[in-house]
Amino acid sequence: MRKAYNPVVTGTLLAVLSFALYLPTVNNGFIGLDDDRYIYKNPEILHGLSWRTTLWALRTTEHANWYPLQRLSHLVDVSLFGAWAGGHHLVSAAWHAAASVMLFAALRLMTGSSWRALAVAALFAVHPLQVEAVAWAAERGSVLSGFFFSLTLLLWTRYVRQPGPGRYVAVLLGFGMGLACKPTGAVLPFVLLLLDWWPLGRATFPGEAPWRSPWPRFRRLVLEKVPLLALSGVFLSVAVIVHREHRALNYLDLTLGLRAGNAAISSWRYVGKLLLPVNLAVYYPHPGAGLRASLAVVAALALAAVTLTLLLLSRRRPWLGVGWLWFLGMLAPMIGIVQFGAHAMADRFAYLPLAGFFLALVWFLAGDLPRPRYRPMLLAAGAAAVLVIFGGATVRYLHIWRDSETLFKHTLAVTRGNWLIHNNLCGTLKDAGRMKEAIPQCVEALRLHPDYADAHHNLGVALAKTGRFDEGIAHFQEALRLQPGNTVYRTNLNVARSLAAREKDRNCSR
Repeated sequence: MRKAYNPVVTGTLLAVLSFALYLPTVNNGFIGLDDDRYIYKNPEILHGLSWRTTLWALRTTEHANWYPLQRLSHLVDVSLFGAWAGGHHLVSAAWHAAASVMLFAALRLMTGSSWRALAVAALFAVHPLQVEAVAWAAERGSVLSGFFFSLTLLLWTRYVRQPGPGRYVAVLLGFGMGLACKPTGAVLPFVLLLLDWWPLGRATFPGEAPWRSPWPRFRRLVLEKVPLLALSGVFLSVAVIVHREHRALNYLDLTLGLRAGNAAISSWRYVGKLLLPVNLAVYYPHPGAGLRASLAVVAALALAAVTLTLLLLSRRRPWLGVGWLWFLGMLAPMIGIVQFGAHAMADRFAYLPLAGFFLALVWFLAGDLPRPRYRPMLLAAGAAAVLVIFGGATVRYLHIWRDSETLFKHTLAVTRGNWLIHNNLCGTLKDAGRMKEAIPQCVEALRLHPDYADAHHNLGVALAKTGRFDEGIAHFQEALRLQPGNTVYRTNLNVARSLAAREKDRNCSR
């Protein structure tokens, strides 16, 4: 007699697989890119969890972000593990495993297809593009928002099956907690509208007259999302206001055309890295004025053509349109039309969109391809092979994240014109006392971006520590010209002047 399928056992195995895959991060350290500001050099975080630091986490907007639950999570980690990076990484791995299981549970409840839901969740768990969100301690908000996003999908499905005020409030709470971790899930109401179409089937009823207007039903579905849209609008407005106050919007002063062109090209770069995850990097520099207009136009036209084709096919294969629009829609807030920072794209931005892409792909491969005799066996073997390949690539990439120097050198090897990472590598080598290696990295950063204040400061420190005080002072002065209010720059300038004067006095006394 065939045994009944047990989703609890399957979910547990998925959690174990996901957590075991990221277990090597226990040996990784913190990264000298945001980890210092958010965790191991942040004086409030290092105090651990208390009433005072809890209130601070709920109110602070430092570093141009309001992420209260993410900061509370860091406070809990410090209370449990102190400054041991391995403990922080293990917690992120556990949240990623929980997000994967929650995604499996939500898709299984929506679609009624356990094995396809498992395939999507397993790809979500093991794909190398997820490494940045999980292995980067400062990116805890991504895995937290992933968990609450999937939880909200599950709660929404329960509400649809049995509507009620209590269940709707639960949806609002789940959504709000996800936004309080990181507002990357702000387009969830749009995703819920897609899921109402398929697999929840709320857009039409069986046997409904084909000539009946769909507008009344669609209007009801939209009105149902108004509280969610309002909540999303509040968090997005706060994000924009905070970024504007900290002068973090439109960092590179790019025109709308350049931003839109990069968005079109980056959309296809994400697709490429989802299918062939190679040359992954912690930072992809924006091409700026060097962006090729012809390539951007081709990318935009191809994006429109593929979207239209998949929508036309969606009359009979709705998963194609739902998965593709989920992917594009969730990328939209981070794609660069509104420019946050100086990157062209980021692997962590694909954390939630990835699920939509693989939803369309898995349902297409499982249901739309020709049906040979041994099709189930072939699909199972193919899925296992893909998971092994992706899992192996994830483990290799995790090794690159073991420390700042390894990660930055890898990034420079797979990207071009990466002024930010040249500067960060300079800072890492400088902190390690390797000034002669640090100086060329800062020089290259300034060659690529002459008005980069932090690179002038790092170069000034490295030069001063090798006795080249006059050159160092010149770079400190340039850093202060670019950022007049920076007290660290001014302090180091004064120290360099004092050391230079002492050196001159010593030389004169000989």
